[in-house]
Amino acid sequence: MKKLQYILFALMALFAFACEPLEDIKDELDDNYHGPLNKEIKYELTASDYKSISESAAADATTAEELEIAESVLEGDTALTADLASTYIPEMLGNMESMYGYAPKSLNKVSYKFRETVEEAIVDSTTGFFKFSLYSWMVFPEPGYMYDFNDGTSGEDVDKNGWTQYNLGSAKDMTYIYKSFGGNSYAYVTAYKGKSEGGYKIWMVSPALNLDKVFVAPNLKFENAIAYPNGAVIKAYVMNDADPAKATLKEELVDAVFATEENNNYEFISSGMLDLSDYSGTVYIGFEYVAEKGQTTSFCIDDFTFDYIEL
Repeated sequence: MKKLQYILFALMALFAFACEPLEDIKDELDDNYHGPLNKEIKYELTASDYKSISESAAADATTAEELEIAESVLEGDTALTADLASTYIPEMLGNMESMYGYAPKSLNKVSYKFRETVEEAIVDSTTGFFKFSLYSWMVFPEPGYMYDFNDGTSGEDVDKNGWTQYNLGSAKDMTYIYKSFGGNSYAYVTAYKGKSEGGYKIWMVSPALNLDKVFVAPNLKFENAIAYPNGAVIKAYVMNDADPAKATLKEELVDAVFATEENNNYEFISSGMLDLSDYSGTVYIGFEYVAEKGQTTSFCIDDFTFDYIEL
C-alpha cells in the first residue's frame, strides 16, 4: 500500500512539474536558491578568447554579412561589436570551467575591446555585465538595489526595508507615507491638511548604500512627481549618517531632476542618472521636504535604484 502511495505521489509531482512553464520554473529556482554567497567576478578577454568568438561566429554565420562580422573580430585592432559581445561572451563564460559553481544571480564584469560597426576604426575598452541564471549567463544584471515602495500599506509611514524618517522642523505632524494609485505604490509627502502653523522639514532616508562594494556602477536614480505646487520644495542629499542632524557629510545632489509646476500633477519623471563615484564608504540618500506656513505642495518618490547601468 505504501509503495502505491509513493508511486502516486511521484506521478503527481511529475505532472505538476511538467505543466509549469519552463520560465516560471527557472524563476522559482533562481528565487529559492540558497547556495554559496555570490562573489564579484571580473574577467578580461584574452587573444585566444577573441579568436574563439570569431571562430564560433563564423561557424554560425548564415549570410555573407554575418561571416564578415565574424572575421572582423581579428582584423586590425581586435574588437567585438555589441551583437557579438551579447551573443558569444555568455556562451564563452558558460564553457569556462573556472566559472562553474556560482549561484544563480551571480554577476560578472567582463572587460573587452569594442567597436560600433565592422567599418568603425576607433576601438574602445568597455565592460559588459552578465548575470548567471540556472547554469547559463545572460546579458546585463538587475540593479544592485531597487525599492519600488510596493510592500507598504497605503496611508502608513514609510518605514520598511531600512528606510527611516526624521522631522527636523518645528512642525511634527506630517510624514512620508505609502500611497497607491492605479496599482502603483510610492512614497508621498505633503503639508496639505497639516495641523501645525510652523514650518516642515521632513526627511525620508534610504538604507545604507556601500559604495566600496558596488558591482556595476555607483549610479543612482529615482522617479518623482509633483502635485498642486505652491512653494514647498524637495531636495536629495548624500549623507554619511542616516540622521541628517548627525551627518558630518550632507551634500545636495544638485543634478537630481525634480518635477516642477511645468509637469502635470502626478506625472512621474526620472531624476536622471546621478553619479556617486566622488564618494566612498557607506552613504545614505536623504529626501528633504521643506514647506513654510501655507505651502502644501505634494511630492512622490518611486523606483529608487542604486548600482546600475543605463542600457
